[in-house]
This record gives sequence, structure tokens and C-alpha cells, in this order.
Amino acid sequence: MDIPSFLRQCAPFDELDEDALAEVIRHTHIEFHPRGHVVLQQGGEPAAHLYIVRTGAVEALDGDLVVDVHQQGEVFGFVSLLTRDQPGLTVRAQEDSICYLVDGDVAARILASREGISFLSRTVRRRELTLIENAAVIARSDPWAVPVRGLLVRSPVTVDGSTSIREAAEIMTRERVSALVVRMGDGWGILTDRDLRARALAAGRSPDDTVVEFASSPLVTMRGDATVGEVLALMLERRIHHVPVTGNGGELLGMVTDTDLMALERRSAFRLRRDIESSTTTEEVVEVSAAAPRMLADLVEASVDPLEIGHIAAVTNDALTTRLLELGIERLGEPPGLWAWLALGSEARHEQGMATDQDNALVYESGDRDVVRVDSEGYIFPIDRIDNVVISGGENVYPQEIEFFLSKHPLIADIAVCGVPDEKWGQVIKALIVRRSPELTPEALERYCLESSDLARHKRPRLVQFVDSVPRNVLGKIDRTALR
Repeated sequence: MDIPSFLRQCAPFDELDEDALAEVIRHTHIEFHPRGHVVLQQGGEPAAHLYIVRTGAVEALDGDLVVDVHQQGEVFGFVSLLTRDQPGLTVRAQEDSICYLVDGDVAARILASREGISFLSRTVRRRELTLIENAAVIARSDPWAVPVRGLLVRSPVTVDGSTSIREAAEIMTRERVSALVVRMGDGWGILTDRDLRARALAAGRSPDDTVVEFASSPLVTMRGDATVGEVLALMLERRIHHVPVTGNGGELLGMVTDTDLMALERRSAFRLRRDIESSTTTEEVVEVSAAAPRMLADLVEASVDPLEIGHIAAVTNDALTTRLLELGIERLGEPPGLWAWLALGSEARHEQGMATDQDNALVYESGDRDVVRVDSEGYIFPIDRIDNVVISGGENVYPQEIEFFLSKHPLIADIAVCGVPDEKWGQVIKALIVRRSPELTPEALERYCLESSDLARHKRPRLVQFVDSVPRNVLGKIDRTALR
């Protein structure tokens, strides 16, 4: 539809004669405003034009609060234009929008006419009612409890699995989206801009490779009647940034991103998780996690469902625990065997309260006859199995402790320690050593042990045997039975 035909359908231009409309058209410009672009700034420069929404929609905000939405054919900016005062509201593109701009002088003359005054009277009255109604709704509404379909601004962009990654990148750029929904056989998958960068470009894949190789499936979706709080919890739990929204019949309605949730000023849960995961020391983890009580209090004040708050708190605790475990491994090295950290109770059920104890357990591969020590900071160190303990002169000596000490010697390539019978001491320590050089002799090893404060004198090997290899089982562990 051309400009004259469109304006004839819009007040106040629908009541103008042909000459007046022709003058308006001569002084009309076209502007494109991408989603999120600020057209008029609250307290900024006065409007120099009268704006008409041609396609898309723009939202009027008082601070960060949306108080009105102008859609196709609606006019805005006239109050600031006529008063030459700063805009009382910010006007921002709610989606990609095209606006017609009528030069200020011409627009002012139109608005000063009988038709213009009638239009202003109707419009101002309608917007006063809108503000009053919105204020009442906002006063009792909970942004976390509203259906997520209210955040949708467009239909999802879909592509076939045979689409090349080059075409996918072009579509994302053209449509200004960060994710595509991919048809994959009988189901759907999702391809995000992060997938393109990490899985395709960084991996040196050909631009002609198809998106089905890089898309994630099955698709994680939420129904449109799910609450915003439920979507937030899902994103945090799955560590995803895009959630397709479906209708009651399973049809795709649109896509919600974490950026959309940022617009609700509920970014703190995402930010807290990001800060935890990027912390480089345990002290930093403790510092950033101190923001958790305030974040949870914000959710309470917003009247979020308590179950959703418990879920978000538990997912945040999961991130905190995971990062502390990672930092512990970086500091102490990889554990000597398989292990698992267990979250128990309310944390395991994702039903955390604001103040609750933490029930956890550590499971590690070693059987029920292991010997461990706990240091002053509470760290657990497996030392050895009871079956492997050497009793020498009435003292318990653990072969793994000696093996760890001697493995740091630069001339030792591999080592195994065991006990052998001795008439005087009951048992004495024997070391089987794969050496890197003949320079390592029993006398040299004796001096190395005596000169170090890291190994007690009675734990030093009394017998040394140089071997070509240390007996190990299929898992690579020392075969203690073969040593005996």
C-alpha cells in the first residue's frame, strides 16, 4: 500500500482534502527502527516530527515501565511536537518497525485544524484511560506469573535441515534473530548463533555443511500458558538461552530468549550464575554468591510462586557447588579414583528454602576398607586401603603415601610399594622402581628420603628393586596382589 492510501485510513489524515493530504505527503519521510531502538527519549530532545506507525509496533515507557503500545496506523510524538517540550515518555520499537515522519511545521498546522483538534481530544482521552487502566493492572500484576506468550513479538523463524550454515547465518542476520528452529525428520531442533560460532566456524567446518549437523535436538519447549518464572527456571536448569513457545495443539508460536527476560528486570539470577561460573578463586565464589539472598528476596517481593523460588535457589546452589568442586580439583589435582558428589534432601528435590541446612555426600571408588585423612580445611584425602597397610615395628605405613612422595623424584618413571616379611620389624617397606637413569641407586634414594621432611624416617624403603615395569591391572592401577 502506498503512502497516500495508507494515510487516508489514519486519523487525523482521513478527514483531509486532497490538497492538504498532498502537502502532508510531500513533507513525509520514512524511517526504519529495529527492535529495541529508541525513537524518542524521555527527557530528551523535543520531537521534530509527527510519527505514524506504518508496520510493527512501538512501546511508550515511563522509566522502565511500559504504559502503552502504538501499533499500525497510530500516531505518537504530538504532545512534545506541539509544546516543544521534552518527551514525557520514552518511545521504543517493540519489534522491527517502519514509521512515517511528517515535518513538524506541516504536522502542527494539521493538528491545529478542526479535524486535528477533534483527533487530539479523542486520542488524549483514550490514552488517559489507558494509563489509568494500566496503573491498576500493574499495581496488582506479577510479571513472573504472567503467561510467557505475552513476551512473544513474532513467529519463530524456521528452516529445513538441509539448509547450509552459510544460508542459516544469512537468515539470522536478515531476520535479526539469534536462533532458528530446524525441521529434523519427524521432529524439530534449534540452531543458535552460538552453535554456529562454536560448532561450525571454530571447528573449521565448510559453510556448505547443513544445519542438521549442528542443531540441538530434541527441542526444549514451553507451552504459552507457562509462567515467565517457569521459563526462567528452565533456562537456568538446562543452561539454555532460547525457549520455543508452543500453543495448546503443539504448534510453534514464537521464541523467548534470556534477553526478553532481561527486559523484565529479572536478570539477577542469570547474572549471579554467570558470575559464579566465571569466578577464579573460592574467595571470589563466596563473594559473588553473597548476592543470592537479595536475588531471592526480589523474587519473594514480586510474589513469585514459592516452588519456583525454591527451584531457582536450588539451581543456583548447583552452580555454586559445581564451581567449588572445579576449583578444588584445579588446586589439589584430579582425584585418584572415580567419585560423585551427591546433593540430598531439599536441594536434590530442587525445593530449597531461604534458610536451610545442606545435606550432601561424597561417593568415591574404593570399597569399604579405605583409609582417608581430613586436613584442617576439611578436605578428604584417600591414603590407601586397609588391605594394603604395611605394619612395620608396630606403625601403620600406607604404600600409596610413599608412592606419591617418591613419584616426584626426577629419576623415577614409575613406582610401586609393598611390605615384605621381616623377622625384626614384622614387615619392611620394599620399593619396585622403574628408573630413568642408572644414576639412581639405593644409596641415592636413601639420601633423598632422609633429606626430605615430607616423609617420616620409618616410612622410607629399606629394600629397593629396579624393574622394567610395575604390574598394573586393566584399569591402569597397581596390581597389589601381584606385588605380594
